[in-house]
Amino acid sequence: MKKIFRSFTSLATALLVAFVCPACSGDDDPVVDDVLTVSPATATIGQDGGTLKLSVQSSHVPTVTSSESWITTGSRGTDPTVAGAYTFTMNVQANPNEAERTATLTVISGSQSKNVQVTQSAADVLKVEPTTISIDDQEQTFEITITTNGVPQFSVDAGWITQTAASSENKRGFKAEANTGAARTATLTYTLGKLTATVTVKQAQAVLTGVVDPSVTYQTMEGFAASDCWAPAVIGKYWTGKRDGIAELLFSREVSNGQPKGIGLSMWRSNLGGGSAEQGLASNIGVENGADGYNYYRRGESYLNDDLTYDWSRCEGQRFFLDKAKDYGVESVVLFSNSPNVQFTRNGKGYSDSGHSTNLKADCYDDFAGYMAKVAAQYIAWGYPVTHISPVNEPQYAWEGHDQEGSGWTNAEIAKLSKELDGALDREGLANVKILLGEAGDWEHAYKTKSPNESSNCIYSFFNASSDNYVGNLSHMAPVYGAHSYWTDGTWNGMRNVRQQAYDKAVENGISLWQTEWSMLGDGYSEFPGYGNSNEMDIALVMDKVIYNDLTVGNMTSWSFWTSMDVSRWSQLDRFMLIDFTPSGGTYSVDLSGEGTYKADATLWVLGNYSLFVRPGFKRIDVDIPNYDRTFFGTGFISPDGKRIVVVMSNLNAAEMEVRLSLKGVTPSTLTSYTTTQRKNLQQQALNASTTVFKLEGSSVTTFVFDL
Repeated sequence: MKKIFRSFTSLATALLVAFVCPACSGDDDPVVDDVLTVSPATATIGQDGGTLKLSVQSSHVPTVTSSESWITTGSRGTDPTVAGAYTFTMNVQANPNEAERTATLTVISGSQSKNVQVTQSAADVLKVEPTTISIDDQEQTFEITITTNGVPQFSVDAGWITQTAASSENKRGFKAEANTGAARTATLTYTLGKLTATVTVKQAQAVLTGVVDPSVTYQTMEGFAASDCWAPAVIGKYWTGKRDGIAELLFSREVSNGQPKGIGLSMWRSNLGGGSAEQGLASNIGVENGADGYNYYRRGESYLNDDLTYDWSRCEGQRFFLDKAKDYGVESVVLFSNSPNVQFTRNGKGYSDSGHSTNLKADCYDDFAGYMAKVAAQYIAWGYPVTHISPVNEPQYAWEGHDQEGSGWTNAEIAKLSKELDGALDREGLANVKILLGEAGDWEHAYKTKSPNESSNCIYSFFNASSDNYVGNLSHMAPVYGAHSYWTDGTWNGMRNVRQQAYDKAVENGISLWQTEWSMLGDGYSEFPGYGNSNEMDIALVMDKVIYNDLTVGNMTSWSFWTSMDVSRWSQLDRFMLIDFTPSGGTYSVDLSGEGTYKADATLWVLGNYSLFVRPGFKRIDVDIPNYDRTFFGTGFISPDGKRIVVVMSNLNAAEMEVRLSLKGVTPSTLTSYTTTQRKNLQQQALNASTTVFKLEGSSVTTFVFDL
């Protein structure tokens, strides 16, 4: 049995060898190939890379190589349940390129090889330009450029920016709403995969916008003025080395090297003195301890001698400034009277003892009227452009003090004098000289009944035909009432309320208004830091508020500062004058005739922001500035020929502000600004005519002159 088993085993072995290795049967037998299959045949992998698995069926232990370094073999595994089954884990790096890339994996088994093509997606591309955008406060559209190879997601963190159509495929369009508040920022965000690109949009804070509409007009301006009370009588006579420079400041319209030489007053108010100067100490005006005191120069000169003849050599100092006004081309001289001539007064003085009634003798109305008309005729003969006579000044006050000339008047007395003056002007042949009534001490007396009653409600009293004192029909009576802006200027709202009522009363009675005197006389300025905490520019800015409201609320056609020059004493901060002078004897010298020094005050230059540019015949035009207040305001004017627009903007805030001026319906050809601050005096600057947004310095007044 053992032999038989061994023989069977040998036969089986021989048959198995013959089956497995048929080539062994002879040299001509076929050779069996290596087995190699690879899956997948091609592969795509994302831009971020990762791993790629290859499944290999091989009769030999296979190997894998990569044509590119960004694919490497991570591991090789086998499947114990399947003969010849291998798994390769390939590590694929992230694609940093903005284009896809390919690599070839080669699997080798024995003499066999297989290739696997691997394609890797391009890296996400997401770029935006610019990354920061700064825009002004206006509504506007803008675009950004985007570079991407995908479809990014978009978001914006502010509702004031919306998407709009774009001009090309690689652009994105947006619209920003107009800003009405503080500066603001928005972020535009694009996201593509792991990439984020942002655009920061910065919008400037809201700029106050003034719309200047020259087609909407208001009153026609007649002039800006100052008066020759009281010091010019002394300066013009004795300061022979300095008086020309002072006159230049008041009347010159010349600009040299960017600096105006003066403020170009178009109107000059000249005092018809009562003759106290000729009385000297006997006048009892400006007398202290039996000698000339500080106010001696407030005695007014008169051309009238005691025998009622005329001495035309008098008033030399005043006539110097009248000559200069004529030479510089001042358009209008207004003669005004504080007191009747002492030859005609009840007490023989320039001040009054008659309470609220006139100091004029009852039988001298015609004499006083004749004097005023006679002086006007002589002045016109000398070439002075006299246009108006204002016969009374602040008639509501008794003027019993000894500091200056003055007289009270009732409305009935003023009406009587007006009729006499009307006749006197006719007799002198002065057809073009008008009577200017009023000179009320404050605006409330002009439009309502107020103590003293017989000197109030003046507009109605003189210009309403139903009044007993009606004189509006006189041939020389100007359809104008003049008053002073004293005592009603302490607060913004208060002064506007008063001026609105005065204007309403004027319209009701068919006349216009003049503001004939202002200086910072009162002490109830609650919106003012106080004289001890302020400077000269602060005083000028108070004046600026008064000018603005007088012109825009009261629609006044003329505006006058009180006195052109004086000495600044007792810490008054130049609030009473345009030009501050110091005599050779010092500030507290009684004698002003000693020629000393002088300087232009901020009040002069701020008044010049109006007077130098807003000439007679200019019309006020509409300037609409939403939300304007007592710290920021402006008004505008247009020339009679329509070729020049003047806009005066005031920034009373300490900080710089911006304003956009939009000129409706017109296009300027040239643009020049003139700025007054504590350090600048109407400083000139040429601007691009297309400029629309202007920086206004803190505590400044700026005049913009647009030539069309």
